[in-house]
Amino acid sequence: MRIFKFSCFNASRLLDTNNSTKKRSQRGSRKSSYSLAQRSENERVCSTLPHSSFTVDSIGREALNPRNSIFGTPINLAEQDRLQTQHFLLKYVWGSNFSSPVTQILEFGGAKVLDVGCGPGTWCLDMATDYESSEFFGIDISPLFPSHIKPPNTTFLLADILSGLPFQDNYFDFIYLRNMSLEFTVKQCKEIVIPELTRIVKPGGFIECMDYCFPKNFGPTSKIIFDLWADELVARKFDPNMDNQFFDLLSSQPNIIDIKKEYRAIPLGNWGKMNGRMALNDVIQLLQLIGPSISLSGRNLENFLEEFKKECELYKHENTSYRIFAIKHRNTI
Repeated sequence: MRIFKFSCFNASRLLDTNNSTKKRSQRGSRKSSYSLAQRSENERVCSTLPHSSFTVDSIGREALNPRNSIFGTPINLAEQDRLQTQHFLLKYVWGSNFSSPVTQILEFGGAKVLDVGCGPGTWCLDMATDYESSEFFGIDISPLFPSHIKPPNTTFLLADILSGLPFQDNYFDFIYLRNMSLEFTVKQCKEIVIPELTRIVKPGGFIECMDYCFPKNFGPTSKIIFDLWADELVARKFDPNMDNQFFDLLSSQPNIIDIKKEYRAIPLGNWGKMNGRMALNDVIQLLQLIGPSISLSGRNLENFLEEFKKECELYKHENTSYRIFAIKHRNTI
C-alpha cells in the first residue's frame, strides 16, 4: 500500500517520518477488512453528489470558480504539488496527521472517516495506508483527487457541504477539515457547515479542523500584503480570524463537548532550515495565487514578494498552525 503515498509526491522523503514508517510496517501484516462490496455500496450511496462548474482563467488553465472565495483554485499539477508538499510539512511539524484521540478506533478497523475539502486527497491517501482496515472518504468541489489509482479503502467524491451531504445521520467516526476556514462565511459556518458536520458524525465521534491563523505582527511590507488580503476577505464577508469563530461556533452546539485547541509555530525562510524554506515557498505560491484578487500582480507582486522574503529572514517570521477538535456527546439521539 505504501506506493500510493509516495507516488503522490516525494516530499515525505525530505522529512523525518521514521515513526510513521515504523507504525506502518507493524501494521503491514494485518489483512484489510475493507471489501470491494463495501466500496461498491459506498459509491452507490454517494452517486447522487452534484458536479462542480468550472471556468477557464486568463492563461487557459481550467480553474474552479468557488462561492465568491478569494481563492480561484487552479486544476493543475503545480497546485497539487503545493498541497501535497504542505501536507507532509504539516505532518512533520505536528508529528501526526491528526490530534483527535482516534488512533485506537482507526487501528481496530471498520471506522468511517471523512475529509471535507480533501484537495488532491493526500491526507486521505496517507491515512488509508496507515489504517488499512478503516474507510476514508474525501469530498471537494474541485476534482484534484485521484479517480483511479488509489487504495481500495478510499472513496473520492465531488461534493459541496453548503449544498448538504448525502450521508445519513451519525455516519462518520471522524470528520477532518484542513485549510477550509476562509472558504466559508461566519453565517455559512453557523447555519450550514457546523450543523451538517454535527449531523453526520456519530455520537462519540470527533470533528477536527486544522488551518493557519491569519498572519499578524509581520514587517512593514508583509503587513501591507496581509492587510490587503484581510480587507478583501472582509469585503467578501469572510472573517480573517475564523479560527476563533470556528471554536466559538463549535462550542455553541449543545451536543458537542470537550473542545480543545492546539498550536504549532512554523518558521518562514532560510533561518528555519529545510522546514522554513518549504513553508516560505508554500506561502509565496499562495500569495501568487491570490495576488490578483488583492490588487497585486505582475512586477508589483514580484517586488512585494521579494521584500516579503527579506523580512522573513530579518524578523524571523513564523506561520502559526492550529487544530481544533471536539467530540459529539455519546448520549446524542
